[in-house]
Amino acid sequence: MKFGVGQSVPRKEDPRLVTGGGQFTDDLSFADQCYLRVARSPFAHGEIKSLDIAAALAAPGVLAVYVADDLVDLGGLPCRAVLNAAAGNPAFIPRRSILAENKVCFVGQAVAAVVADSVEQANNAVELIELDVDELAANADPRQSLDPDTAVLHPEHGSNLCVHYENGDAVGVDRALEQADHIVEVELVNNRVAPSPLEPRACVGLYADGKYTLYNPSQGAVAQQEILSKAIFQTDPGDIRVISLDTGGGFGIRGEVHPEACICLFAARALGVPVK
Repeated sequence: MKFGVGQSVPRKEDPRLVTGGGQFTDDLSFADQCYLRVARSPFAHGEIKSLDIAAALAAPGVLAVYVADDLVDLGGLPCRAVLNAAAGNPAFIPRRSILAENKVCFVGQAVAAVVADSVEQANNAVELIELDVDELAANADPRQSLDPDTAVLHPEHGSNLCVHYENGDAVGVDRALEQADHIVEVELVNNRVAPSPLEPRACVGLYADGKYTLYNPSQGAVAQQEILSKAIFQTDPGDIRVISLDTGGGFGIRGEVHPEACICLFAARALGVPVK
């Protein structure tokens, strides 16, 4: 049957992509374009004692170096997975700053950003940033997260429990188990997954006449426009345009707004040039 369930559908986009006709973020180039690179924490957990950017600022071709204090007027990255606990209270959602504020909570967390005239100059300057952290205990096993001797990631919350969520009829389940002839217990391990698209977090930010333009591979440009306008820059959605051209892989991570996109737009506004 034509167009029946399971019937293969001819792909029309492949010839253009496999013959080099695609247009990805790295294919974009604008006049006076400069380049952004991010310094990241090698520490899993700790209080930031110092963040020395002086050498990076003095490096050849560097236009700006940003730290958390420079972005205080921007909002935090929102969490869209908001749940209510079984008791009715909302889940704990910490402030998710664009650049680390006072402490780092995971390896790879963005702590500073460099904008320079060339990719090489930006890469070299990032290496000059010195981060000194008073390390705290870290835990990577969820089964130990609520142990009394496990360090609390967000002291203002006082616990590593984000939300106690329940769904279904607990009383009915307990009754059924009590009446069961046999009970089987099994421990399931969900392997850690790290989405790794061929095209990494790449974007280009532009700003002119009070309007932002972000070229960003995504799985939802309209959703990103709303987050950037309402949560980050506190402006009218019409002031921010998000353009998603060809996207080199998604796997879910393209649906969210990441720090790099926010910094690109902020730098484009501050410096008056396109930032990639």
